[in-house]
Amino acid sequence: MKKSKVTTKNIVAAFACSALLGVAVVENNQNNAMGTQMVSAQEIPTIEGIISQNQTKVDEAQKTLREKQAAQQQTQSVLDSTTQSIENFDYETAETNNDVAKAELAYAQQAYNNATKSLEYVQKLNQNKLTDDEKRQRLGDQNSEQETLEQLAQEVKDAKSKELNVQKSIAGNQNDAALKQAEASLNKAKAAQQQTQSVLDSTTQSIENFDYETAETNNDVAKAELAYAQQAYNNAQDSNNYLKVLNDYNSIPDGQEKNDKAKELSELTEKNEDNQQMLEQLAQKVKDAKSTQLDTQKQIAEGLNEVELDKAEAELADKELSRDDALDLMNKLNAENEDIQKDNSKSVSEKAESKFKLEAAQADYKVKDAEFKYAQQLQANASQALDYAKKLSNNELNPKQMREARENHERGQDKLSDSKNAVISANQDKESVTQNIKTARENLKKDLAKNNVESIPTTSYVPQVPLNRVIDKISYFNDSGVLLWKLDQGTLTSASSFLYNNSTVTLTGKTKVVDGIKYVNLEENNGQYWVQEQYLQSSQQKSEKTVTGTLEAGNVDYLIYLRDESGNMTSQTIEPHTSWRVFAQKTQHGHTYYRVGTSKQWIEDTYVKSLNI
Repeated sequence: MKKSKVTTKNIVAAFACSALLGVAVVENNQNNAMGTQMVSAQEIPTIEGIISQNQTKVDEAQKTLREKQAAQQQTQSVLDSTTQSIENFDYETAETNNDVAKAELAYAQQAYNNATKSLEYVQKLNQNKLTDDEKRQRLGDQNSEQETLEQLAQEVKDAKSKELNVQKSIAGNQNDAALKQAEASLNKAKAAQQQTQSVLDSTTQSIENFDYETAETNNDVAKAELAYAQQAYNNAQDSNNYLKVLNDYNSIPDGQEKNDKAKELSELTEKNEDNQQMLEQLAQKVKDAKSTQLDTQKQIAEGLNEVELDKAEAELADKELSRDDALDLMNKLNAENEDIQKDNSKSVSEKAESKFKLEAAQADYKVKDAEFKYAQQLQANASQALDYAKKLSNNELNPKQMREARENHERGQDKLSDSKNAVISANQDKESVTQNIKTARENLKKDLAKNNVESIPTTSYVPQVPLNRVIDKISYFNDSGVLLWKLDQGTLTSASSFLYNNSTVTLTGKTKVVDGIKYVNLEENNGQYWVQEQYLQSSQQKSEKTVTGTLEAGNVDYLIYLRDESGNMTSQTIEPHTSWRVFAQKTQHGHTYYRVGTSKQWIEDTYVKSLNI
């Protein structure tokens, strides 16, 4: 057998071919491990081509390595941020995903190392820097590196297989949990529908029975939700069945049984699609039923508000009549009292009794007036609520208007509460006046019996104007009285007596400030009475000052009555949300008033929405 001549060129070519073969084997295993299609390496005729191809393989392996490093860091981050527990499917998923990423990273690292060593080998081979022993050693190392790469490829395959099994297990557990939840929702929906049906059956049906309409729409919603829950439960059962058939299909070998399972899977897939469409249709029915329920609630709210407004208007008319009757009686008794006090033929007892009746009538009028004002505010609130309900039903309110309406409602409720407190206070005053009259009657009776002469009762008095004193007048609402006070051991207490608008008084010059309120002493009845300075005409005239600016009327949605210079309501009205020039302002009766015209055209601060002076 003739031996071939061994030359340097032949040796380089031989080892270059072996290096190329090693690269091709690495590429083949790498592609198999990563699930890509094998492409046959083309024969490179020169050592330079082999070096270039190895360099390309190193670059590609390095790129893949970096991608796998980033992917593994991402899966590790997800795993670290996921809480570990027995029933936490997210943790199991993150854990198996990270195992696959770590296996792929190890494979990519080994592939990069193999490619780098192959490149270094070919480069040294081209430079004739390798001994024959080193060349043979390299061929042996290539086999070992290839075995390691194949082992890592198998680990990637095993990790992905485990990942698939975990996903199947999680899917099964999730389907079981979904089925249990759907069953619980179904039972809840059944109970809810039975309850709404029971309410509906026990409610009388009539044209104006709002309770029946409410019960009917509630039951319609409950029935729609029950149908949806039933379909959701059926869907969960079918999904569970599909997963079981899929597991059976994956666990049996090819053959007729596997074909039958494939057909069954196809039918179940089609059924699940139909189920989902049916569920979406039932969801729309639930939505429609709730929309109808909401519309009905709006209509009912409007109807209820109309009923409340009717009641409030009837109550207002009744309270206005009661107040007018009380006013008529008070005026009648006042006129009679004036005549009786001037009639010298009347006894002290008759004169005292006349005053007692007048004081009782005055106290009763205060109660009736407070009740009227409460009913007036109640009617205003009901009117406002009805207007809001109508606009809400017709979708005429934007979010800003709805917020303003709620704020107006709160202000109306505050005013209603104040009006109610005024009624309570008026009734307390009435009880106090009644008790004082009773005591005065008893004292008068005792004095008459003791002295056998007639004494002057002390619960009321007729103001007399001495000479050379400061004269002033009471300024208060028409037909209403200003409470008088007594100084008892340094403390002011209610005298349960009143002075009315335009009453003339004489001031002693003594003053006293209690809780920030200034009181002035009256000379009448030996100086035993005091009155708050703010109710004197001179004080109110001093408080009036000229200003210029504008204001916007508002805070209510009904006509606003103007006041006269004493704060009395006039017959003139202005529209809310209108702007007016301001000429003057003054404070009296606990409110600030702004003049928007003549001296008879003032607006109370309660009805001023904005002010610019």
